Amino acid sequence: MQLLLAEIHAALPATVAVHRASPIVSVADNYDRLGYPADGAARDARYTRYVCEGALLRTQTSAMIPLLLRELAAAPPDDVVLSCPGLVYRRDVIDRLHVGEPHQVDLWRIARVPLGEPALDAMIAAVVAAPRDAELLGDQVRTALGDGAELVEAVEVLSATPHHELPAAAVTRLGIGPGQWNLLVRVTLRALDRTLTHDECNTLRDEIYAAVHEGAVHHWANRHSGSCTSAPSGSASPHSSRRPR
Repeated sequence: MQLLLAEIHAALPATVAVHRASPIVSVADNYDRLGYPADGAARDARYTRYVCEGALLRTQTSAMIPLLLRELAAAPPDDVVLSCPGLVYRRDVIDRLHVGEPHQVDLWRIARVPLGEPALDAMIAAVVAAPRDAELLGDQVRTALGDGAELVEAVEVLSATPHHELPAAAVTRLGIGPGQWNLLVRVTLRALDRTLTHDECNTLRDEIYAAVHEGAVHHWANRHSGSCTSAPSGSASPHSSRRPR
């Protein structure tokens, strides 16, 4: 998580001020000052871990923001990104895709001059284009496959290369842009009761590729070409590895 956060901070277009704080916050900072209605369902003890009448274990890292804004009010910075990472505490559904104490980070850009859409888009692009780790990719892959997710045995990131380190020919072939990363991803597929065919694997590969690839150029294994060979990887593009039972 720290490596991922460092990559995001390095890509942001302004000075970053990192703030970490106790997970115990006031109800006012966690809900009232963030615009939550007084009778909102999120406040219910079924979803929030209260430690006393006026305090709770934060349900979101946004709870750190009201205090920071009050502190900055006396001397507003010219341009800064407030980064507030940490664990948050929720009474969430219990299954393999959810945890009660997930990691979260709030990024708030504070500037003296109004920021237009291009500046905001650049900040969003910097965060979205940061390289994803295998766990995040794994969730994205399984979501894309739906019922076919049971066939995914492993998702591994073998390498990550930023746009500026790629050869010109690779940039053209992948359709990758500034701020993006080329990930070489290996997806291992396995059915417990049979051997998957090459056509099945290539079809699954294309579904994964459509979900994770962010480049302007696409290379399909089955679509349009009928080829049974996985194409070169693009920005976060998968290579599938087929294993018989």
